[in-house]
Amino acid sequence: MSARVRTAVKQRVCILTDLVDSFEAYFAEHSGCAALAAAIVEAEQRDAAWAVAWMVCGGCGVRWERHLKLHA
Repeated sequence: MSARVRTAVKQRVCILTDLVDSFEAYFAEHSGCAALAAAIVEAEQRDAAWAVAWMVCGGCGVRWERHLKLHA
């Protein structure tokens, strides 16, 4: 694996770790809610890659979403 690829992988890991850490705090507050829906996904839009975390709690009306751009 080249140094460039290793650097890109490390950046991706840091971005995804940041996203998961921020998601966990909100998720923990609502983990007991029966109407909780949540996901973390990777998506592409207009030739850009994104990591997206979202959470919706139908019981209490909380909505949370965060997008972080993944470097190519």
